[in-house]
Amino acid sequence: MSDEKKIGMILDLNQWEYDDFVHFRQAFRSGYFTEALRIGSYCIVQWDYTVPPVSEAVDELRTSQIFETVQTFMEQLNLVIEGINTDDVEIDLDGWTGAQYDEFIKLGGQEELTAKDVGQMQTLLRMVAVFDDGFEREVGLTAVEGWKITQAITPHVERLFRRGSRR
Repeated sequence: MSDEKKIGMILDLNQWEYDDFVHFRQAFRSGYFTEALRIGSYCIVQWDYTVPPVSEAVDELRTSQIFETVQTFMEQLNLVIEGINTDDVEIDLDGWTGAQYDEFIKLGGQEELTAKDVGQMQTLLRMVAVFDDGFEREVGLTAVEGWKITQAITPHVERLFRRGSRR
C-alpha cells in the first residue's frame, strides 16, 4: 500500500451497538489499535482490501497497515458522526435525580467501563431521552442512538446552568 493513496472505506454505524462504540473508544484511547480495528470492523461495510473481510484480516495486517486503517476509520467515523442529526430526540433531564446525573458524569469520564457500567450508562441515557418514532428503548441502544442522546444532553445542561446563573 503506497503512502500516497488513502484506504477507501465506508462505515454504517447502524451495524454497531452502543457497547461496541464504548469498547472501540476504550481500545483506541488505550492504544490497542488492532483491537479497536477489530471492534470497528463490525460497522465497516466496504473497504479497499477485498479478501478477507475486515474482521478476519485484522490479525494479518502489518503494523503500518493497522495504523493507516485505524486513521482512515477515525476520519470516516468523524465524518459520519458530524452528519448525525439529533433533532429526532427529546431530552428531559428531570428524568434523573441529582445522584443519577452525577453517575452519568462519572461514568462518562471513566477511561475503562465494565459491561455493568456500559449497561448502567445505557439505562441512564434511556431515562432522559424520547425519540420521535415513539419506540420505547427498553434494552440496549445502537451506537447512533447513544451518540445522539449524549450530544443532545449537552445543550440542555448548558441552558440549565445559564438559567440558574441569572438568579
